[in-house]
Amino acid sequence: MGITKVLMNVYKNIIHHITIKEHSSSISRVPIKTPNSLLHLIPKPIGQPTLRALSTTSSPHQQLTHVNHEGKARMVDVSEKTVTTRMATAAAKVKVGPEISRLIQENALKKGDVLTIAEIAGIVGAKKTSQLIPLCHNIPLNSVSVTARLHEKSQEVVINATVQCDGKTGVEMEALTAVCLAALTVYDMCKAVSKSIVITDVHLLSKSGGRSGDFVKEEITVRDYNRLPNGRLQPYVGPV
Repeated sequence: MGITKVLMNVYKNIIHHITIKEHSSSISRVPIKTPNSLLHLIPKPIGQPTLRALSTTSSPHQQLTHVNHEGKARMVDVSEKTVTTRMATAAAKVKVGPEISRLIQENALKKGDVLTIAEIAGIVGAKKTSQLIPLCHNIPLNSVSVTARLHEKSQEVVINATVQCDGKTGVEMEALTAVCLAALTVYDMCKAVSKSIVITDVHLLSKSGGRSGDFVKEEITVRDYNRLPNGRLQPYVGPV
């Protein structure tokens, strides 16, 4: 049976179950019993909701707070929120390779002390967050702590930033901006030696305070496939 004939049978089956009310222009439909052999021909909804749909029709847990009911960007009004102590910690990694790792360890790069300058840049980045991220609030910060540590074994600089404030909105973006600016500074300080530096693993580690409650990222250990084997592989000798 050709596809055209099959579709015609489907349409006839649907039309057969439509009841038109007398003296009315409206159409009411009764449940349709489609044969099982034809169910695969009925299209199913596909795709994910759009950003505008998420901003207007989804549950409160899925709503984008920086989008209004028309789907346009807006700054969140925090005037009704209470002032609470808020803290956030973020992290990032900068993979620098063996040569730059050695130069950082020996403090032999021409631009100076990479790790100290990166930490200062991270503090400045946290304080400038509202000027860099358009819809962030300008938050008075109580403290910003940034650390940049060289891990010689993995040949990377690991950056952590913790930001704390007493305010009406969280400081996650300040912590994330701090590690991003610190990582970019490591790149800038070392780019004369290599352009193959990779900034990676920028993420929020934890946050506390505020209406949404506390958050702690689950630690997942991922095998490092870039690492060379610790020893020489030994061939197997014996019965098969």
